[in-house]
Amino acid sequence: MYNEKLKKGLYDYREEHDACGIGFYANMDNKRSHDIIEKSLEMLRRLDHRGGVGADGITGDGAGIMTEIPFKFFDQLDEINILGEGNYAVGLFFSKEKIKDSIHEPIFNSYFENEGFKVIGYRDVPVNTNAIAKHVADTMPYIQQVFVDIRGVEHVEKQLFLARKQIERYGEEQSLELYFTSLSKRTIVDKVIR
Repeated sequence: MYNEKLKKGLYDYREEHDACGIGFYANMDNKRSHDIIEKSLEMLRRLDHRGGVGADGITGDGAGIMTEIPFKFFDQLDEINILGEGNYAVGLFFSKEKIKDSIHEPIFNSYFENEGFKVIGYRDVPVNTNAIAKHVADTMPYIQQVFVDIRGVEHVEKQLFLARKQIERYGEEQSLELYFTSLSKRTIVDKVIR
């Protein structure tokens, strides 16, 4: 039964949805380590029974893993001229069309520019299609990253949120089936597909 007293401002408890499971790892000494990624992936393997699996025994709904942006890894990329830790944000998104070098790229860029950012570049995320069923590989979206120069922007996370929402609305209008898993200067969410 709906309770008006639980509604506060724009928040509406009826929009809350439970997740079927969550795991959490933290490094208590606040030192960066690849070990936490390995532990998180092992946790996902142990929770395999929690996800939906298709009749083929391979296809599933997958799971996400949120980590700090891997700044050292991105510093090694050849295709993007990274500005150094603290100077950029990263977005990871899915869409049915590749954005880089498409008619959509300048429009995406303009949404970022309207919020005070400059797009550094786009990157196709490498995927292992051998790990998924053929019918999934044939229909999977493009998995892409966008790198954004955040220097000089005062309220970075707020402006990123506004750019993201405008891009998502544009994606709906263009039937791009666009979905951001993350867009932040601190964290990134990768989707681990079963």
